[in-house]
Amino acid sequence: MISSSSLGFKQTEIYKHRASFGITVHDDYQGKGLGKLLTQYMLDIAAEQGVKKVELSVVAHNERAIHIYEKMGYEIEGLIKMEHYNPVLGRYCDAYIMGKILD
Repeated sequence: MISSSSLGFKQTEIYKHRASFGITVHDDYQGKGLGKLLTQYMLDIAAEQGVKKVELSVVAHNERAIHIYEKMGYEIEGLIKMEHYNPVLGRYCDAYIMGKILD
């Protein structure tokens, strides 16, 4: 698999203006613009559905992804300590919560 992405919509009335976004790009295909393309595609879908804010979680040491998200207008809103365990690194990893308000 080259990549996967998801866009989750909130169903509760008080949260339905928000959506959660996730993306994974295989190591062999990183740096080719695929992540940016998929991110923009998901933002377009969210806007078409009337979403006002898109949120995501990104591992704090993934500087490349953070840079791309910031260039696309996302802002870091918080940090979750020990968000998940990474067996490759053999340790727990922190994650940033990032958000983008759609115009």
